[in-house]
This record gives sequence, structure tokens and C-alpha cells, in this order.
Amino acid sequence: MKGRELRRGRWWPGLLTVTVLLFSTVVAGASSAPTALLELAGTAGADDAYLHVGAEYTADSPPTGSSSGDLPLCRTSAQNFYNRLRSNGYNGSRSFIYGDSLAWQSDWSTNDDSYVDNVDIAYYCDHGFSGGVSFPWDHPSTSLVPSQCYRKWGTKDVEWIAFGTCLSLTNHNGWANCMNGVHLILGYITVSYDADEGGQWANQLLAGKTLTQAWFTMCDITQPSSVKARVIAEDSRHFNDKLHTKGGPAYGDVVDNWYTYQDHNCFKPAPFAVDTAVLTTLPAYQVAQRNVDAAYAASLATTLGLSGTPTHENGQWTLTDTSGGMTRTLQVADASGGYVYQNNSALWVPPDPAAPLTLPGPEEARQLAGSFFLAHAQALPGAQYRDLASETIIRETVATTGKEASLLGAENVVAELGVDVMVAYGRRLSTGLQIAGAADVAVAGPGASTKLYLGGSSGATAAANGQPIGLQGGSRDVQAVPGKTIPIQSANKAWNDFIADHGLALVTVPLDADEIVRKPVSDTLAFYEQPQGISQAELIPVWVFYADFKQGGQTLASDVIVYVPASPDYYPPEVTITQPTGSATIQSCQPTTFSAQATGGFGPFSYAWESGQQAMGESASISTILQPGARPGQAGTTEQTVSVKVTNLNGQARTVSVAVNVQPCIYLPLLKKAQ
Repeated sequence: MKGRELRRGRWWPGLLTVTVLLFSTVVAGASSAPTALLELAGTAGADDAYLHVGAEYTADSPPTGSSSGDLPLCRTSAQNFYNRLRSNGYNGSRSFIYGDSLAWQSDWSTNDDSYVDNVDIAYYCDHGFSGGVSFPWDHPSTSLVPSQCYRKWGTKDVEWIAFGTCLSLTNHNGWANCMNGVHLILGYITVSYDADEGGQWANQLLAGKTLTQAWFTMCDITQPSSVKARVIAEDSRHFNDKLHTKGGPAYGDVVDNWYTYQDHNCFKPAPFAVDTAVLTTLPAYQVAQRNVDAAYAASLATTLGLSGTPTHENGQWTLTDTSGGMTRTLQVADASGGYVYQNNSALWVPPDPAAPLTLPGPEEARQLAGSFFLAHAQALPGAQYRDLASETIIRETVATTGKEASLLGAENVVAELGVDVMVAYGRRLSTGLQIAGAADVAVAGPGASTKLYLGGSSGATAAANGQPIGLQGGSRDVQAVPGKTIPIQSANKAWNDFIADHGLALVTVPLDADEIVRKPVSDTLAFYEQPQGISQAELIPVWVFYADFKQGGQTLASDVIVYVPASPDYYPPEVTITQPTGSATIQSCQPTTFSAQATGGFGPFSYAWESGQQAMGESASISTILQPGARPGQAGTTEQTVSVKVTNLNGQARTVSVAVNVQPCIYLPLLKKAQ
């Protein structure tokens, strides 16, 4: 059991949470609150002095095998998260990763002490729904809702639990009642999109950011428009928790009837409407690749006032500067030259109520952001592409509320403190036409936005200093391809192709829907720019649709954005696994050949083969020995899903899978010949 002691009296400063735009904060609990015992940082803060990580995912819900799978990147996301933490200290013997048919709901409910609560940090990637999480393989249920984990999480070991699932944390009060020593529950309150969120979250954590900062930064980097993340904390001081290997929990275990939550808008301006009736073609825009090396990263660091030497790992350059009594980080992606700068001592950190911050108002924020970019635009890649017409200003605040809000059905805000101001910009490109309503189109996607966060100064009359506490930018340099125009297929054709093959979408919408209803009046055209960490040869012309996703006639989510290539020339690769066939039985002691065939544009293609437990190879045809994927207590032949992810030079990928039966080898004893 985790060590705990009671906390006496109210501690209002501990009931703080960031709210963005119209986000609300509710702290539910009893009229008295216990006091916690501080834990030591590092592995001493772990309950058994060892560090363990758990990850589960469903990339291909039943029936499996021939299609692209429901959420092809869930496998990559979970494996990258698991492997990176395993390589950085979380290598205890109780660590686990299970995928598809081996990802069980019971690991998070009835049997959590042996799995989720038997590790320090756990992550799950799959479908979700409002207030719940899907487990399609039915062990013993196909979903997880808060009543099934009531007062369970944290009684043994786990500090942090994250769900890469749509809409799940809308029921913040329910999930808070699952907390019994766990510090944070992280997830989304809106639709999120299939991405390598686990790998990006791990990258941010290993850069020394708090669990909360890393989750919000991951969302900023990987997600397109309209996504909102949420972090639920047992105590507001837990928002400052870091990995044990990066400083450990900021505050010890707390078990009481209070909780807090932070919401963050991973904001990107939505693509603006254009006159699609006259846009029968679009120009092709080629990406001018940057030379992203140590010198490139060091130059950015100098511009942003950082000192130190960049280091390289996991496809990015990282620099941390701890001078001046604060910790500032810079991360630069190899694939694009896009960057994320943060003052980790200030961004998304609840302020001291005794020293409230004076934040700039909208007009001052606009002027401060403009002055900053005017002074640094020449040295900041992509800053010149900001679309000033799309400028959006969002003030983030800290609100303190009490239990009365939950009881009375209305918020009782007793204090509100400013945290920061976000100034966000989109991007636009010329269509080459001199026609009103069709001269420009927006550039959508995570890589197209520029975001600046402004902090404040302590004291009632102090003015903000104008220096950003956060900056995300580096939109790609592009140039029109001489003589190349792209014929645009009709919106109806693009939509019908998507309905027939959901894998055509630029990013998969992780909702288990049996009906998708398009809203035609919202159709528009744009270009799509991939996330910073994904290589891209050309911007992708896309139709931008809005749709309602339904299951059994009930609406799961409304006005979900769907991005579909506006020309078949920009569809992702077509991929077929030619060997072995589905349901084939293979021997685990013998090499097996796996082969795939891919066709389509923007080759050559890259290949990545994976099973539920391991990476297998990176060519069109591989030969490998596949081990049975049994869980503890299982024996005999097991079904495994083997997948291949094929990616083109535009960063578009298609993942297909095949289900095979892996039979353990049977070795007969040697018989000695009788004399």
C-alpha cells in the first residue's frame, strides 16, 4: 500500500486548475480535506524502489486481418511510449505491453492490482466515447466506465494513467472517483485523431517536462483543429509531477474527496471557407527541405535566448537551459525543422494565489506578439507565414471552485487567476486565381500553425514583460512546382471514396461509428501540412468536411472535421499482404516470410512490420521468427495480429494487418537406443 496520512483543513491554493476559453473547473469533495506525506523525488518516490510502465492498445478491432484496421497508429503510439520509457529507467519486471485481443478491460478494473496498479505509469490507446473507454475484445466487458474502477486506482503503485481515446474524460467527476492514490488521469474531452501521441508524450516527458505539460504539448504537436485535452488531478500540486527519472512526483499521495482538472485547447484556426465552385484546380506546392542539424538547432536557441549544446535523440534536437532560476526547453524536429520552445517554470503552472499575475489584455497581447515576431521573424523559420487575419487570442485562467458546485449543479467560483495568454495563427497560400473568395486557401494540419504564449508579472500593477513563455512554429518552406496543377475532384466523389475506405482520410477519426453523416454546407478546400515530426514532400490538397459520427442511431460526436485528399493522385498507398494468408498457422521455432505489395504515388515507400509485442523489420519482405503472444497463464496456440505500415514521401501511411495462429514448438525428448 502507498503511504498516506490525513490532510487537515481546507487548502484553497491546492484547488486550482487552468481553464481555456469557456472551460470550467469543478473541485468535488467533502468539507474537510486530508494532508499528504511528501514523497522523495527519483526512484525513491516509487513505492517499491523500482520503476514499471504498462501500455495497451487496440489497433485492429474484430473482425481483423484484411482492412487498414480501426486505429493503425495506436500500435505505434503504445509501442513507442513503452519502449522509450523502458529505455529510460522504467524497466521493472512488472512492466507490460499488450495489444488487440490481449488488451483486456479487466486489467483496468477487476484485476488492476496485477496490471495497471502494478506499474507506475499506464497508457491505453483505442476508441472512446463520452465518459468511457472501449475494449472491443470483451475481457470481460467491451467498455470501461468510472463505476467499474471506483476507488481502485492508486491503492498499490500507479501514479499516472493516460487514455488516448476520444471524449472519455468528459465525465471528470466519475473518473475522479476512481482515484485512490493515483495522482493524474490524462485524456481528451473532444474527438482526438489517430497519431503517435504515445511517442510524442514520451519525448516531452524525457525532456524533463511535467506530465501535464508533456500531455498538452503532445496535443499541440500532433492534433489538428478542434481538439481539447484534459488532465484530472487528485491535488493541484500533482500538475507539477514529473517522471521519477526526471525529478519524481512533485507531491505525495493524496486520498480525499477533493480533485481538480485542467483543460487545454490544442488550438489551430479552422480552415476558412472558399468558393469551391470556381476552384477546379490548385497549384502544387513542393516542400523545400531544411538542413536540420546541430547548427540549425543552436541558431534557434540563440534567437530565443537559450544557452547550451543541443543533443539528438528520437528524431529531434533537444536543449535544456536552467540558468536564471528557471527551466527552458527547445525541441526541433528533424523531419521539418519545426520547433517547440517552452519556459517550463511558467507555462501551464498554476500561480501562487498570494502573487497573482497581471496578464496582457487582447490588444496588448496582439501588440506584444506582433513586436516579438517583427524583431525575430528573420531568425525564426516559418514566422513569415503567419496569417494575421486568422489571429486568435485566448486567455487562460486558474479558477478555484468548491464541492458546492457539484451539489448545486452550478459552479461556485471563489477565485480566478490568470495564467497566460495564447496568440495563435493559421496559414494561407495563393491559388493563383484573382477571384474574390478563391484567391487563397487555408493550410490545415498541425504543422501549419504558429502559437505564442505570453506570461505575466506578479503584482497588481506590474505590466507583462512581453517575452513568450511558450512558442510553437516552423511551418515548412514551400514553393509552387512550375507547370504543375492539381485537378480537383468533386466533394461528392471525395466523400463517397472516404465512406468506402476510411483509410483515405489524412488522419483517422477514432470513433467506433456505424454511420457518418456529412454536412455539405460546410465543405471547403485547403492544403494539409503534416505534424512537425513527419516528413513531407508536397502539401496535400484536401477537402475539409464536417460530419456527425453515430453508433446505433445515437450521435457520438457532432461537427467532426474530416480531411480527405482532393485528388486521387494524393491518396495514401494501396497495400496488400501477399504472404502469409489470414488465419495461417505458423510454428514459433521456424522463420516465416512476410511480404507486402504497395502501389500509389509519392514513392519510394518505407515499410515497418510489427506484431503485438515487437518490431519485426523494415522492408517489403522479411523473414522472422514470431513468438507466441500469450499473456501470463495462457498456453498453446495464440492468434496474433501482424501489421505492416507503408508510408510514402508525403507522410501518408496505410497500415494493413493479417491475423495468424502462432503455435509453440513441441520438442520430443531424445530416446537412447537400448543396449
